[in-house]
Amino acid sequence: MSDALRALVERLRSELANAHGLDAGIREDLHSLAHEVEAVLQAPPTGPGVVESPLRDRLAGRVIELEVSHPKLARTVGNIVETLAFYNL
Repeated sequence: MSDALRALVERLRSELANAHGLDAGIREDLHSLAHEVEAVLQAPPTGPGVVESPLRDRLAGRVIELEVSHPKLARTVGNIVETLAFYNL
């Protein structure tokens, strides 16, 4: 699991570096979300109790925002969402 997810996060960071015309706020938020995914890989959540919306939900929201303007980036973020869901993270 971790290798596939790490590869997706690495691809996301690469695509962010090359995404021209991407809103700076969205770019920063995606970098932050990538960091959160990496943190999950280091220490997966142990149970409920998180007050804010799950990481998957926030990433999925970004997919919708990016579908038209940055479809490649949207696919990568979508793949991360699917991988997190598959592993119930």
